[in-house]
Amino acid sequence: MDKKDDLTAVLTISLSEEDYKRDLAKKVRDTAAKAQLKGFRPGKVPVQIIEKMYGKSLKAETIDEVIGRETGKYISENVPNTVGRPVQLPLEGEENIDLGFQKDFKFSFELGTHSDVNLGDFAAEPLKEYKVSYSDDAVEKFIDQKRKSMGKYNAPEETAAGDLIFGQIAPEGETETKYTGFNLDKVVAEHLAQFIGKKAGESVTFNIEDSFKESDRKIVAGISRAESAEKEAKGTYTLNITSITRTEPAELNEAFFHAALPAWPFPIESEEAFKIAVKETLEAESEEQTEALKNIQLRDTLIANTPVSLPEAFVKRWLLSINEPKQHAEIISNFDQYLKAIKWEIIQGAVAKEGSLDLTDKDIEHYLMERIEHYFNQAGRELPDHHELHQLAHQQLANMKENERRRVINNAFEEKIYNYLKEKATWLEETVDEHQLETLLSQPA
Repeated sequence: MDKKDDLTAVLTISLSEEDYKRDLAKKVRDTAAKAQLKGFRPGKVPVQIIEKMYGKSLKAETIDEVIGRETGKYISENVPNTVGRPVQLPLEGEENIDLGFQKDFKFSFELGTHSDVNLGDFAAEPLKEYKVSYSDDAVEKFIDQKRKSMGKYNAPEETAAGDLIFGQIAPEGETETKYTGFNLDKVVAEHLAQFIGKKAGESVTFNIEDSFKESDRKIVAGISRAESAEKEAKGTYTLNITSITRTEPAELNEAFFHAALPAWPFPIESEEAFKIAVKETLEAESEEQTEALKNIQLRDTLIANTPVSLPEAFVKRWLLSINEPKQHAEIISNFDQYLKAIKWEIIQGAVAKEGSLDLTDKDIEHYLMERIEHYFNQAGRELPDHHELHQLAHQQLANMKENERRRVINNAFEEKIYNYLKEKATWLEETVDEHQLETLLSQPA
């Protein structure tokens, strides 16, 4: 291995026929045992025929496997603080290699490493522990939304504010129409009047940029997700109304209270008690968001206070080498975020080492149980008991595909890291309302 600088090196591996001969012979035998060729019984194809038909490709596969295995072994034993994966350098005389005749090979890989990590102090200054106090307006908004979603639908003769309208829409000068449907609450207030008092069968012509926020325009114009990248919603449109739907809000009674908050543990018998329950439910649900804000503060504080030197040019080459060309522009434009993610992953490893943190099967099952419990709460369904939750988590884990399992393991490990850090940090409580919470959550992660 030749060091290029403090953070990069070139590893060269020489491979003789003796190094891969046994692996290749096994691969040929295994292929012959599975092969189905006309004129031979299944699994009875002679290895000589397999070698003649697939010899070069099997040799290439074997060499790749041996190189991967030996490279990984060497790095794990001799190269600490690795970053990413080795990047294979072009082979000398690559265009003249003949796998059918050549027996000995030489491969070179560029390796990246990071500096040693000394964790920065994140407990010296207190971090913010946000508590959310929802306003009366937020409670009323929640109740209004629930009353509408659980109310009765009817078809009024004319449109009014808050109605859903459906129809065929087309931009000015075009004859081809698209189906659309939207709530009149989406219309900008000063342009709402032109949509009011209309009957099914009538039309309304409007400027879509004046009448709707940018985030709603393509939906109103009937532009699908597939078309979204290519089409814009601009200028004048005409909507031919085909139907109108109005929601009659659900009555405020005990049946509604229970249906709106099915997980609430006590009977709700009055509107005042219902509002208290709504406020407490909203504040309990915000705990997941405030925990996420804690995590962001911990991560950003450690990243800011922990020096980690990275071989940035190597990291960029590595990322470009493992991704499709169509993703390269995004990688280059967001490269700072990739570096931040890699630095955080390295810091997590240092935290785990400091705290002797190992991820156990019990940790993974606990993480899944929390996710399942969250799903049931969000869906307003009755929670299973602890034994059932444990069984569901175990079943989910057993049925997961490898990439999904890896993602769950990474998330569970990161949660364990955060929980360890939270116990060591100093927290200063700060109360915010729902608007301040939204502002905090909208800041770039």
